[in-house]
Amino acid sequence: MKAIILAAGTGRRLAEMGWTKPKCLVPIGSPTSLVEGPRTLLDRALAAFHRAGISEIAIIVGYQQDLVIHAAREANLKSQISDLGSEISHHKSQFPNLKFISNPHFATTNTLYSLWLAREYLCGDTILLNSDLLFDSRILELLVRGESSALAIDVHPCGLEEVKVLTDDAGRITQLGKDVPIEDSRGEYVGLGRLNAAASLAMRKVLEQKMNSPTSQNRSNSSVAQVYEVACIFYESALNDILSNHAVVAAPTGDLVAIEIDTPEDYERALRLSHRIGIDN
Repeated sequence: MKAIILAAGTGRRLAEMGWTKPKCLVPIGSPTSLVEGPRTLLDRALAAFHRAGISEIAIIVGYQQDLVIHAAREANLKSQISDLGSEISHHKSQFPNLKFISNPHFATTNTLYSLWLAREYLCGDTILLNSDLLFDSRILELLVRGESSALAIDVHPCGLEEVKVLTDDAGRITQLGKDVPIEDSRGEYVGLGRLNAAASLAMRKVLEQKMNSPTSQNRSNSSVAQVYEVACIFYESALNDILSNHAVVAAPTGDLVAIEIDTPEDYERALRLSHRIGIDN
């Protein structure tokens, strides 16, 4: 099993509290033996993957990517940078198969484009993680132990901006996206999921189809966002497209903490609830 972490975004809304670094580097909780100073979202995610036995990880970086690379090194990842394109390989660590994939167009694209850049890693069982998520590692363990594709879902009343899910009576997700009617929503997809081998391959094919669509191939002299209009949408759009042919079930998080940190209010809530996760997460 492998993992893909999406960490290319800028996190502009956190600038309201003076934070200008990548969101995955916001400090949460107390120091540990892995790092000096407060643990970050990235520290916690890597620790959770290590405990789950996942050593093959691809991190998609972009905004201030050198800081993310440095943070990975500080998390006891010995690195060796290759000069083969935009791929940076890391070796001789507890994550011997860690890769960094650079999205140089992070400012004008979205997560679908980032995931498309890492499409070669969508093979076999794959964990997808949005790097701005504070999560209890027990959620990851549930996904890893399961046999089917599953998305972690926070069951709560949702608003217009949340990525919502619709499920059938058996718990299979039938629709995913911000456009799911609020009144029909089962809950919010928190940004952590597991795709089995067949679903991973289907996801890769959908990403390639979207990026090769007539819309995305309209050339212009402007930004990449205009050249690749499709690249400006979220990867959940591709996830939604595979649901009709691949069973993906909802995995409710229950009382376990899973907080997407987009705003200063989200961050304050994460700080308040981080004690419920435990020192080892």
